[in-house]
Amino acid sequence: MFARTTARVAALGTQRGIATRAAPRHGSYALGAGAVAAVGLCLAAPTLADSRPTVYGILGEVNSRLQKIEKALGLEWVEELEAIGAVTKSNPGNLAMKHFDEAYFASLSDELKVRLIAVVRSGFENPDSGMGAYAIQPTDYDDLAPFMDAVIRDYHKVPAGKKHVNNWSLAGVEGLPADGLLDLTKLGLGETSMRVRTGRNLSKFPMPGGMTQADRVNMEATMVEAFAKLIADPAYGGEYVSLTPGHANQISEQRYQQLVKQHIMFKDMADDPYLASAGIASDWPHGRGCYISADKAFIVWVGEEDHLRIMSMKKGTHLNEVFDRLSTAIETMNTLADFAYSDTYGVVTSCPTNLGTGESPTAAACPPPPAAACCRLLPAAAGCAGVSAERARRRI
Repeated sequence: MFARTTARVAALGTQRGIATRAAPRHGSYALGAGAVAAVGLCLAAPTLADSRPTVYGILGEVNSRLQKIEKALGLEWVEELEAIGAVTKSNPGNLAMKHFDEAYFASLSDELKVRLIAVVRSGFENPDSGMGAYAIQPTDYDDLAPFMDAVIRDYHKVPAGKKHVNNWSLAGVEGLPADGLLDLTKLGLGETSMRVRTGRNLSKFPMPGGMTQADRVNMEATMVEAFAKLIADPAYGGEYVSLTPGHANQISEQRYQQLVKQHIMFKDMADDPYLASAGIASDWPHGRGCYISADKAFIVWVGEEDHLRIMSMKKGTHLNEVFDRLSTAIETMNTLADFAYSDTYGVVTSCPTNLGTGESPTAAACPPPPAAACCRLLPAAAGCAGVSAERARRRI
């Protein structure tokens, strides 16, 4: 269509003495008969001899005018709104579609309309989504509050007006030992495999779904400086490995596959349709990497669903130890990273299901043989306040 239109415009241009330089190969416009007529109108307009329009310039102007007409007629988001309406009917459990209000959408500025569609795109492109929304900017939870708040409170079953407050202190918490020591031996358990995972995002960058390749690389560079503090600390040590082409810490494909096999590194997210639709899986492998402590018990994924996925692991009997190591590292990294927080929802994460602490703790207790074959899994937050266990298995 572009070639045919260009030929017709060139012919008209020859009749009127208008310059018709060849348009670049990458130019592409889907123009119908009405657009061709509009081109004729553009050509009919008088022009100065020293600023004669080119074919490419004319087509660009026509495309711009068509977009303005669509906007004036309210046709700008027709396809997206139709998809949202269809999913709302077919999948009522999709929370983002359930709470999408067209009247609220129509009231937004052009910029916020773009952002809200980006937030819910994964939901209407993947109708079976449970949540169906991913924040694109750290401020989405505030800037799109009427929509986000409804989705969040529906999922987390939290009453309107209630705020989340992060506090690592156990002081005054009802039901805990007076000394604050969470000793699993008092529950009749022996050595236990404990893990706590949390997410963090840097406030000065878009969320993973809204990042450009340059954003991802720059975010990684910021975190390399923060990881240098952990590496210099004997309690952590270790190394940072990167998948970014040309990075000083780039590792080979063989080393990467080895780390994936050891469940230390995460896989390419392109196979996850939810993350792909949200833009989170884009630009692989740029800006992706992993901090690994010397004892391999403290790991930070860079560039996954959140800017950072932080994991602290330990075999022992005192739960405090795994949380204390996590909190100390977060405080150290935050001196350079400046993590995003919401006064209402706590830790800001890509998926609203992880808001609050962003944590997903698990503990597996194995009694001595032969009963070890029947390891018990202690209550875990994964799957009730965070990413589902099934999705977690797909990505590690």
